[in-house]
Amino acid sequence: MEKNRLFRWIFLLALISAFSMLSGCSGKAGSSSSAPPSSAPSGSTSSQEKEEDEQASESGTPVIDYQVLVNKNHSLPEGWEDAVDLVHITNSLGNEISVERSTYAAYLKLHDQLAREGIDVDISSAWRSEAEQQEFADSAAKEYGEKDGKKHAALTGHSEHQTGLALDLYIKIDGKDIYREKELMKYQEIWEEIHDQLAQFGFILRYPEGSEEVTGYAYEPWHIRYVEEKAAREITEQEITLEEYLDLDDL
Repeated sequence: MEKNRLFRWIFLLALISAFSMLSGCSGKAGSSSSAPPSSAPSGSTSSQEKEEDEQASESGTPVIDYQVLVNKNHSLPEGWEDAVDLVHITNSLGNEISVERSTYAAYLKLHDQLAREGIDVDISSAWRSEAEQQEFADSAAKEYGEKDGKKHAALTGHSEHQTGLALDLYIKIDGKDIYREKELMKYQEIWEEIHDQLAQFGFILRYPEGSEEVTGYAYEPWHIRYVEEKAAREITEQEITLEEYLDLDDL
């Protein structure tokens, strides 16, 4: 009898010991699952993002620079067309126009301000593809001659219109669309009023009269360029060109 009782006590102690071990394992597992998440995944993600940014930079894809200089000596940055965010509209002539998004938002504010002053404008040309710019350059050469045509239209890859930040405006008078360049030149008083409003909305007159040697292009009262408000005000107040504002040696 005593022997059986001893075996029962040994068996009971063994069960208690086994149960304690199982409870301990279960407790550790629960502790592990409720512990704060490790910071390692976060650090890993940051490293990955940094690597992706470096790869994007190395690929030549630019972040949009609203003061980018594109002229006869400075070509469109590589990868620009992949980076630029365009909106698509239809003007009063029924032409489809594409404009960089922030530029178009600023233009709408300019348009509304001019409308309050009794001036009605629209966009005749903005962003151009490489093929469209080539066609435009060929047309200018045909109209003005090979040499003078280059004063009116840039070569492919050297046109501001390929940035989406430049707009050619036309005006409407008594419900009539005035869009041909020779006709537009007749309305200098209206253009002066338009130019007076540009800077507060981030625009400049890109090719001012008397600056042909600096810009490389003839005076175009309709060609405006979005550079953001701070730069626009400084350029306008100093009566300089974008080239002079950026103060580059090889203008």
